[in-house]
Amino acid sequence: FGKRAVKVYGGMNATQMQTAFDAFNVRDELRLLVGQIESAGQGYSCTSTSTCAFAELDWRASLIEQACDRTHGVGRGLLRQESLSYFLIANGTVEEALAQVIEKKQKIARKALDGGEGETLDLFTEFCKIMKG
Repeated sequence: FGKRAVKVYGGMNATQMQTAFDAFNVRDELRLLVGQIESAGQGYSCTSTSTCAFAELDWRASLIEQACDRTHGVGRGLLRQESLSYFLIANGTVEEALAQVIEKKQKIARKALDGGEGETLDLFTEFCKIMKG
């Protein structure tokens, strides 16, 4: 992507990451921030876009939600624009099965936080069931 993108990954130190985040937020020619969920999904507020696209998933739903929140909330995203997150997942892949498990996990967590009946989800067992079809 050359000079139209910045990247954020685990091999960068905090200063390098912040420099990339700041550049993305203020330089109009930068149209894309490519980053790992764990590295780019926390510690900054994105004010230059309200749209995210994810090409990877993490077992921890909380990290995915944290990454989505970079463009959502007070002082984040573009003023008066809905925050959107897209997940680029191909049919029949491990990521598709993982997405189904993460969705179930999120539903259980939301239900528990809203005072619903407690449920548990063994992620590995659930993942294996989905993979077997």
